[in-house]
Amino acid sequence: MNKTILSNDQHNFRYSAAVQEINESLKCVEDVNLVIRSKIKGVKKLVKTCSTIQKKIHTNNQKLLRKIHQKDITVDKYKNKLYTEKQLRVQFEEYTVFQDEQIANLENDVIQCQLENENIRSENDVLLKRINFSQEIKNYENEEKCKQYDKLIKLINYIKTYKNINSMVKFVEEILKMLSSSKEGMCVICQDNRSDMAFYPCGHLCVCYECCTKLDNKCPYCNCTTKYSSRIYQV
Repeated sequence: MNKTILSNDQHNFRYSAAVQEINESLKCVEDVNLVIRSKIKGVKKLVKTCSTIQKKIHTNNQKLLRKIHQKDITVDKYKNKLYTEKQLRVQFEEYTVFQDEQIANLENDVIQCQLENENIRSENDVLLKRINFSQEIKNYENEEKCKQYDKLIKLINYIKTYKNINSMVKFVEEILKMLSSSKEGMCVICQDNRSDMAFYPCGHLCVCYECCTKLDNKCPYCNCTTKYSSRIYQV
């Protein structure tokens, strides 16, 4: 009987010990469950934060993509502007080269015009000198003609007063000498030789052969350009 009682007591003790162990293990499991639940809550919070972070990252990526797209558009615009500016620079350089060439041509034209003006002025000076010379010659010829006319009038009046034939003959001889010594038909340049060279197309017979060789294809009387000249022989 005692053995059976002891065995029951031992069995109960063991049972109670096992129950305590089970309870303790259950408490441990509950504690572990609490820890796991708290960790699960933390993980859920982390998942939520990760999801919110992913959403923010997604929105930020979209914003960045939009900004990149806008920047690409602006970059394309700037590229187009740079290309047009390069073309404009090339065109401007070509235009400046063309303008420089035109300016150089205009400067050459101006220099040629100045040279031509100087030549024209020199020719005008020569022409004025010749015109003045011809006018002086004309004035001199007119004065000589007036003097000869006055002498002729005096001689005619003197002839009228004389009735002697010999005296009349002498006066006629003097008249003939005066007419022979007239300047008409003399060279307009040297006034010494008879004029025997005629110019064409003006037809003026106004210089001698020696002075004609010194002229430059221009009539000294009318300053007309001559094609040729020919010598006139009086019989």
